[in-house]
Amino acid sequence: MVKRIQENLKLPKIEKTIYIQEVSTKEEMEEAVRIRRTEGKHIVPVPTFEIKKDFSGILLDPFQILKRGRKKNKKNKKENAGVERSVIRPAFSYFGKYTIKDKVFKDIIRLVCDRIKGITEISTIRIDKAQNSNDIEISMNMEIAYGYNISEMAEEMKIQSKKELEYMTSVNISMVNVKIVKIEVDEEKLQEKALRYEKAIKNMTKLEKNKRK
Repeated sequence: MVKRIQENLKLPKIEKTIYIQEVSTKEEMEEAVRIRRTEGKHIVPVPTFEIKKDFSGILLDPFQILKRGRKKNKKNKKENAGVERSVIRPAFSYFGKYTIKDKVFKDIIRLVCDRIKGITEISTIRIDKAQNSNDIEISMNMEIAYGYNISEMAEEMKIQSKKELEYMTSVNISMVNVKIVKIEVDEEKLQEKALRYEKAIKNMTKLEKNKRK
C-alpha cells in the first residue's frame, strides 16, 4: 500500500519503513479496528498539530501512549519513549455535513470573556473565513476595567479564545485580532462583571470535579 501511494504520487524513494507491529501491541491494533468500525475514527501515529495544520474541520482527539519498545541510555538504564497519536474522524464522513453558525463562535468568545478577570465586555465580534483556506479569522472590540494591563488582557483573550474555539468546534482559528476600545470605570458595570466572573469560576470548578469522578 505504501509503495503504491509513493509511486502514484511520485514521491521520493522510501528510506525507512516502520511497521505497525513495532509501535503497537496486538490488543491496541484490535482496539483500533473496533473503534474504526463502531465510531468511524482512525488512529494515525502523528502529532496532533501536524494534522490540524493542514486540515480544518476534522475532529481530533490527541492522546499519549507509552511505546512498548524500550531504549537503553549510556548507563544501560531503561526508559520509556512517549509516542503521540491522534484519533481522527473526517467531518465529511459517517455523520454527514455539519454547520456552525457565527453565533456559536460569538457565544464561546463571550463565555471566555466572563472567565477572565479584568475584561468587562466584548462589544463587537466579527467572524471571517481566511482567504486561502478553511480557517477562521476572529476580530473583536474589547472593554477592560481600569487598573489592568492592556496588553496582558488582550493577549490572554487571544490565547483563550483560540484555544476554546478550536477545542469546541474543531475549526482552525488562524488569527485573533483584539482591539481595546474602552477603559471601564463604571462601578455598577464592574460589579456585574465580577458576579459573572465568580459564576464562571464556580461552573469551571464543578466541571473539573465531575471529570475527576
